[in-house]
Amino acid sequence: MFQISVTRAHQLEFLFSTEEDALNQPESLRCEVGSLIERRPFNLYGVASRDLEAGKVVLAINNICFFMLYGVASRDLEAGKVVFTESPVAVGPKVDSPPLCLGCYAFVDGSSLCTLCGWPVCGPQCQDSPQHATNECPIFKEAGVKFQSVEDFNIPSPQYECIAPLRALLSRESNLARWNAEVTAMEAHNSKRRETDVWGVNQVNTVDFLRKQCKLADR
Repeated sequence: MFQISVTRAHQLEFLFSTEEDALNQPESLRCEVGSLIERRPFNLYGVASRDLEAGKVVLAINNICFFMLYGVASRDLEAGKVVFTESPVAVGPKVDSPPLCLGCYAFVDGSSLCTLCGWPVCGPQCQDSPQHATNECPIFKEAGVKFQSVEDFNIPSPQYECIAPLRALLSRESNLARWNAEVTAMEAHNSKRRETDVWGVNQVNTVDFLRKQCKLADR
């Protein structure tokens, strides 16, 4: 479960395209010290305007279709209080992760591998964990894609970059209703991502790997 809590009792009302724009707003539109309370991908900045009060907008994001997405406080909120709790669509190793157990995410040394797909797990219990057994395990087994051992298990392994995206894509098959309700509305930001240095890396380590080596191009 993911939890998002209020770290400071402030309201987020405005988003600006640059940090300079955010900090140059009138005093009435920002907190006393002009603190940035949230930085979002692609250089969007939020500035605290005042303490949260019941019924006030907590978060407002103007997206490309000019819809306003926002949350409204139903009661006074104190700093440190949980705002909402939500189950993630998918859970997996982060980018630049070292080799981990695909069942419990503990660090591994390569001495124990899944007997079905050949990827690191702590043992039988983690091999049978739904996180692994119902996601990448049958995909890797059918495609014959095994974990390639590394010299140093303490440094990032590019092999793991595909795991979280694959699990997210597989969630569409296991829960199409949630996918349609929560994921399809998200923006890809591909025009921005193509300008980054990691676009080509992601294409090779994730997209091409899943479509070609894992034989998922037609799935």
